[in-house]
Amino acid sequence: MAELPTSPTEGFSLVNGGPSHRLMLRVGLARPDAPRLGKRAVVISLFAWLPLLALALAQGLAYGTAVRVPLLFDLVTYARFLIALPVFIGAERVIDRWASAALRHFRDSDLVREEDAPRFEWALREAGFLRDSAWVEAVLLVAAYGRVVSLARGELGTAVSTWHVLPGTTGALSLAGWWYALVSLPIFLFLLYRWGWRLIVWAVLLWRISRLDLRLLPTHPDLAGGLGFLAEVHIRLAPLVFAFSAVVSAGVGERWLFLGTPVARYEGPLLGFAILFPLLGLAPLFAFIGKLIGCRTRGLLEYGALADRYTQEFDAKWLRGGGPEGEKLLGTADLQSLADLANSFAVIRKMRPFPFDSLTVLVLVAAAVLPMTPLLFAVMPLADLVKKILRFLA
Repeated sequence: MAELPTSPTEGFSLVNGGPSHRLMLRVGLARPDAPRLGKRAVVISLFAWLPLLALALAQGLAYGTAVRVPLLFDLVTYARFLIALPVFIGAERVIDRWASAALRHFRDSDLVREEDAPRFEWALREAGFLRDSAWVEAVLLVAAYGRVVSLARGELGTAVSTWHVLPGTTGALSLAGWWYALVSLPIFLFLLYRWGWRLIVWAVLLWRISRLDLRLLPTHPDLAGGLGFLAEVHIRLAPLVFAFSAVVSAGVGERWLFLGTPVARYEGPLLGFAILFPLLGLAPLFAFIGKLIGCRTRGLLEYGALADRYTQEFDAKWLRGGGPEGEKLLGTADLQSLADLANSFAVIRKMRPFPFDSLTVLVLVAAAVLPMTPLLFAVMPLADLVKKILRFLA
């Protein structure tokens, strides 16, 4: 059986492809044998943020009282360009490595049957084609600039003066505002949308794999028929969830600080985001629900029939006098076999209909909630919050 290459750069890669990746190779921010993600994250983040600082300083909009929200007090700018941007880039390596390893495991563990190998390889080629599409990246870039139109003048609207707009004008962008609109914000939005597209490609790939006749085992100890390794990929999406949540939380915090909007007004949306972000991160794995339910049902029937035959023979031998004369029950392997059969049946009964566990959900939820914790203290005093937590745990 032909094995997939052992290196993500030699086999399927979720991130190494497309015009933007080729551009990084051309300018030296990536190499075929080394992703250079640390250097790329620093260079792109500073390219987006440092000119904003220099231009805002030149026009007196970085600090002081010329505008209500100077650049150095803009929480969303920090969250986008100094938190989210580096995370979007730095997360590529770990997510890609685990995604590539998961795809190799499908073949190495014989989950993909030999007769389905061509369909599996076709699914990988199609995913690579979607990943590399120049048309898709062009659409993502257009969408990024389209979104800039509504965001370039600042997220706080015209009610509060910000560093985006020259003070004393009717909306003329400052030099920093122009850099923000033409360079910084499109870079952030493009990388955000590109991760969205990559996750769509991954979801389509997993859906196509789920259509294969996978060799799932109902007694597998991962309680997911042998697909539990996929959770290791999705738990690595936590940095992306954290980054996006940080941007959302910064926006709410900014409205509270500069518009006086009570944080309590955003409790519902924040709770929704804390649930939505993890769900989006786990959504591709729901493609296997049908396969896992079928595997569990089949296992219950087949092992149930096996248990019927074995327990009937055990009953006949040890309770109805059907065993060899003189054979003693103490020390017989029949009891251990009965216990092993019961354990196998218990594993099947506990089998999950999706290939992830509560730890995966907990990590993603924690990543979504962590950036929101400062806002919780704005809504509720620390003492009350601790009391609620202790009451919940009691």
